[in-house]
Amino acid sequence: MDASKEPKSIVKPPMSFGKKKWTKIDKKVAFTFFFLHFLCIFAPFQINWSAISISFTLYIIIGLFGITISYHRNLSHKSFKIPKWLEYLFAYCGVHAFQGDPINWVSTHRYHHQFVDTEKDPHSPIKGFWSSHIIWLLYKGDGSLSEMLGRHRKWDNACDLENQTFYRFIHKTYFLHPIALALILYVCHIWGKQQWKTNDLSRNNWWISLLVFGEGWHNNHHAFEYSARLGMEWWQYDPGLFGITISYHRNLTHKTFKLPKWLEYLLAYCGLHALQGDPIYWVSIHRYHHQYVDTPTDPHSRIKGFWFSHLTWYLQKRDQSVSEMIPRDRKWENVTDLKKQTFYRFLHKTYLLHPIALAAILYSIGGAPFFIWGMCVRIVIVLHATFLVNSVCHTWGKQPWKTNDLSRNNGWISLLAFGEGWHNNHHAFEYSARLGIEWWQYDPGWYVIRFLEAIGVATHVKLPSQTHMQKLANY
Repeated sequence: MDASKEPKSIVKPPMSFGKKKWTKIDKKVAFTFFFLHFLCIFAPFQINWSAISISFTLYIIIGLFGITISYHRNLSHKSFKIPKWLEYLFAYCGVHAFQGDPINWVSTHRYHHQFVDTEKDPHSPIKGFWSSHIIWLLYKGDGSLSEMLGRHRKWDNACDLENQTFYRFIHKTYFLHPIALALILYVCHIWGKQQWKTNDLSRNNWWISLLVFGEGWHNNHHAFEYSARLGMEWWQYDPGLFGITISYHRNLTHKTFKLPKWLEYLLAYCGLHALQGDPIYWVSIHRYHHQYVDTPTDPHSRIKGFWFSHLTWYLQKRDQSVSEMIPRDRKWENVTDLKKQTFYRFLHKTYLLHPIALAAILYSIGGAPFFIWGMCVRIVIVLHATFLVNSVCHTWGKQPWKTNDLSRNNGWISLLAFGEGWHNNHHAFEYSARLGIEWWQYDPGWYVIRFLEAIGVATHVKLPSQTHMQKLANY
């Protein structure tokens, strides 16, 4: 046999583990990795069948659906297509495998196939077993790829994912998601109430539910794990997000997106129970606020004092508060789109009957506790969350946009009011369905709208253009 035709043997270069300069990020990643392994030593001393079942369930969900089906076969190799909402759901499962966000994972894997078992393979076995097994992961993602491929090419093979807002968001906030899952698993087994006999440590935690959209009703979940609804009680539900933020404000007032009529009416009816007024009243007030913002004609103008903008304006007779500033014959002329619809005229005429009916139902089911928590406490929280936008967000915060008014961005209010605290953003681009314009600006209202758009329910979703943003930028 001709020696020139013999296959060349693969020569292993020396491993770079000891020679490579470790950055601070490398060390943090390595510490986290080894610390996780260290904690597993205590697993035999913490035997709990509920915990084991959770571990197995998450292993299936995250490993099978997140990594195998989503990251690998769907995103990396495009071996099949699924609806966007399901693609995003599976990809989000993969985030919790702690193997990197979709852009990082997919890019690395595509480079692996492109340069398989060569020097440029990100986890090539020719560098040694342990290098291909784990050492490659312990180096900073930027360094390990850019050294072999050039920094300018690092993610250029994953442009299909980089072009999608969802994956860019996950890429920038990657570590927050496993941390949030850990908090749910830990906090909801430490602090909270145990309403049900589950023979474990699961708790219902209101604060965690506020942060992670109902997942904090963890004792409920352990008691009825087959249930699609985790907030079992009436009061474990807050119409503020869907009723006020999404319906009254972004859908009806500013028309930032469209919904099927049945869903539009359903969400508007939720808003009715926030006791902030019927849709015609609320929308009219808010549109006048934008039209006459921070002038004497503004229905809750900040220039009349902090407490007036926060509460006093609301305590006046509803008709009077508007007609004093806006002539009676013009009072509802800015909501003719709603007045034309029988449903909204009906709610306008029968407004108070609906919260009273809900209060009666709650009292008949659970007595005083259901009434106090389901009506009084809930209404007070949602009222002040909304009113803080009128007062605080016209007093304290930052103004990144030239709006010629007193509106401010206030992150603390956004936490309470489902993203409504990015008020300077809103006054600059009032047509936008997204108030948290920056990736780090927490905006649950936008997340829901984006989800509805992804499944084909919300349409004509409006966002600010780059040209408009550059024109109004203060920096």
